[in-house]
Amino acid sequence: MATSTSAKSVATLPQQNVVELTSSEDGKIAGVAVYSHRAEVTRTFNFALTSGQNQVEISGLPTLLIQDSLRVQGKGTGMIQNVTISQKSPPPRSELDSKCLEKSDEVKPLWLKKLELEQAIERNDQSKNTLKKYMDSLASPGAIPFSKVVETTSEYDIAVTELQKKGNTLAEELEVVAKALSEKKHALRSAAKTKWDAHLTVKVSIQILAEVEGEIELSLVYAVSNTSWSPRLAVSNQQSYTKLITQALPTIGYQPAIISSMGDVSASFAVPGLTTIPSDGAQHMVTIALLKLDANLSWVSVPKKDPKMYLNAKIQNASEYVLLKGPANVYVDGSFIARSTIPAVSPEEKFECALGIDPAIRITYHPLAKKLSQSGLLSKSKVYSYTRRITIHNTKNSTVEGVKIIDQIPVSEDATITVKLHSPALQPPNFSSPANTGPVSPSDTGSAKNSGKGGLFRNIGGSSNESNSTSGTPSDKALKAVAKSIKVSPGVMAQWNRPDDSESITGDGSTEEKKAHRSSEFALDSSEPLDLTVLGKDGKISWLCSIPPQTKVNLTLQWEVSAPVNTEVVGI
Repeated sequence: MATSTSAKSVATLPQQNVVELTSSEDGKIAGVAVYSHRAEVTRTFNFALTSGQNQVEISGLPTLLIQDSLRVQGKGTGMIQNVTISQKSPPPRSELDSKCLEKSDEVKPLWLKKLELEQAIERNDQSKNTLKKYMDSLASPGAIPFSKVVETTSEYDIAVTELQKKGNTLAEELEVVAKALSEKKHALRSAAKTKWDAHLTVKVSIQILAEVEGEIELSLVYAVSNTSWSPRLAVSNQQSYTKLITQALPTIGYQPAIISSMGDVSASFAVPGLTTIPSDGAQHMVTIALLKLDANLSWVSVPKKDPKMYLNAKIQNASEYVLLKGPANVYVDGSFIARSTIPAVSPEEKFECALGIDPAIRITYHPLAKKLSQSGLLSKSKVYSYTRRITIHNTKNSTVEGVKIIDQIPVSEDATITVKLHSPALQPPNFSSPANTGPVSPSDTGSAKNSGKGGLFRNIGGSSNESNSTSGTPSDKALKAVAKSIKVSPGVMAQWNRPDDSESITGDGSTEEKKAHRSSEFALDSSEPLDLTVLGKDGKISWLCSIPPQTKVNLTLQWEVSAPVNTEVVGI
């Protein structure tokens, strides 16, 4: 009695509607959020439900899916009752075996045809062998009358020829059928492998109860591991502004958005439009934003050390984006020239970016001209006169402003040796002790000897502050006289080089001087006061130039070194 009741209840169960979906074919990615070590994916599916129980099977989800992160959401008539996650196993190797494939409905007709042809060929071969044995039996003397030999041989030849033709035809048919059978097996194996992808083995089963028939939109939100992204930037200068391309290097296929959270800096970035990236494990570049930022471009060269022009950009991040620290490719006039690093920059923050060498501005550092003479009647002195010429050639088709050339004259540490600057005619820092009139020898290793008492010319770049003693606090007027820039030619100003490229003080604030000093107006540390007492003490001189297109500018540095006749000065 109990058994019959159970059978009746099973028979009266309502039929369940089964909906089978494949993630890549039946669903679409509505969004992806890529974090530093994982990604959150949202997939949507639209399908019809029938009244009652519905079993939805979604296969082809990524193997890297983090099961605890799965959320299922639905829009429409129906209630989600149960969600289960399972792994799809690979097809057994036996299913791909040739013998198993031959029994399949797709392959069996070809296999039977091949078998029939092979059997027909075997029968044909047996017939030929029978005829051959018969002819061999007639070879013994007296087996048949001689008059019958010709007739029998002719009949044998006709029969064998027919069998050979039939055998050739069967062999051709067998070759065609065998090729078709092989192709069919290969197609079935490929289809079986395609249905099972080692990277897409997760299957989600969802039980949905619907009161009425209708459409439903189902959303699967899940996280995947082994996914990351890193910022990349491309910097391209356009004279008055810098074009900054913010890019990302994700490592998983996705479509519309990127969100990042990295260390102490958190920022979100949305990729415009729809973008699809293959999940092939390789890095792919995705553009997040193209920013036009105002930049103050400056060109700096120390031709004594390296006769190349280096381009720098001082940029203010006027965008709403937080720029994450990362490597940057630098382009000048559309050509790749260098790799740099961009620091982490908040909106409205200023930063500096080295743009590498600008080959369009060429520098010629001419050989040093030397001349020795004597002066004085009672106290004779040797005078060494030096002249250095520097030529800057702007090969661009536009004017280049903010070009800074730095050179240096020697500084004496011996009271008997004096250094005097002739060109450019800058005010010397005479408020220091007489022993300090300017830094190093033009050579990297200069020295002076005074009757065996010594005295050194320091190397370029060395500090001279520790050996200087002031005879009193200089007046503001004296300091400003030393700090004043002078015009040496149209578009060229000269000054004692400012430490750290700080904002310079111009003499009368003329328009030309302001143009010459535009590179210092955007200095990152311009809020820090400039110590005027150190100007000129290291012997460094800088020219600030504005160079028209296709024009050469010549700079001249002249100085002399005086020493008593009995003083040997070497290395200059």
